[in-house]
Amino acid sequence: MWTRGRGCHELADLLGSQQPARVTADLLDAAVQRRSTMLVSRKLPPSDLLRAAVPIDFKRSGIKAVVAAVAGGPNSRTAALVARRLGATLGVRAFMASAYRSNGRREGAVSVVESLFPLVPDLEHRLIGADNARQLISQLPKDCLLVIGAPGGNWFQRVLFGPGARLRQKAAGGVVIARSAPSRIFQVMGAPRFVSPYHEAGDVLRLHSHRVLAVADNGALVGVVRRSSLMAAGSSTPVAEVMEGSRSVQQSDPVSALAAHGDWFGDSPVPVVDEAGRLVGSVNRRPDPST
Repeated sequence: MWTRGRGCHELADLLGSQQPARVTADLLDAAVQRRSTMLVSRKLPPSDLLRAAVPIDFKRSGIKAVVAAVAGGPNSRTAALVARRLGATLGVRAFMASAYRSNGRREGAVSVVESLFPLVPDLEHRLIGADNARQLISQLPKDCLLVIGAPGGNWFQRVLFGPGARLRQKAAGGVVIARSAPSRIFQVMGAPRFVSPYHEAGDVLRLHSHRVLAVADNGALVGVVRRSSLMAAGSSTPVAEVMEGSRSVQQSDPVSALAAHGDWFGDSPVPVVDEAGRLVGSVNRRPDPST
């Protein structure tokens, strides 16, 4: 998805696997509708709902290489992934560069590359001795696009973002600032799975095998029911008589929120609700990482 701003639509088009959508209303609603994973905008958004990419003087034409300047941490991981994607879609060489002080030791830079290698094993890497942004960029390929993780406390990041640098000594193809975000429930959830409070226990047992099921009425989550409770009740007993209080995750929660429900739901689908309590989906506790 992308917002208004110079280079945003163009960058989103290169990064997306489908036609990117412009955000014109509520970001969460748009993200949920499209199961989006990244927002391209003119500045870093205050929320970390999605991974973010910010183009600065981005020039698609004439880019000969894409370089991810990596310094460790989740933002550098996102920068490496963005660089690999851009290299592939632009049809140019892509690699990651890790810097160390020219009079210092290289071990830290090597460690950064080693930590990222399992994530992007096909991305070339380079170690660069540099004390400031100008020295770093002077050693990069001509007409390259530089992808940088959003600023943090690492020395390398301070070199790129600190006073005196201010991204003025930019690569010829421009700069993309990348920021990570946790995977969200709406990105991995499926269709809601539920029963009505008016269904009879015997019918539910014949139609469903889950240990726990959501109970919804008029689109709202009203409770959950255990299979063991249905088995203990008479076959004509309404679900409403044996259901328990609602348990769920919100669609905007990080996927890590599922861990808190593991003992209760087991392998059963966890109900997903929106901010108004409406049942909008379900998600397995161990969602398929490929999604």
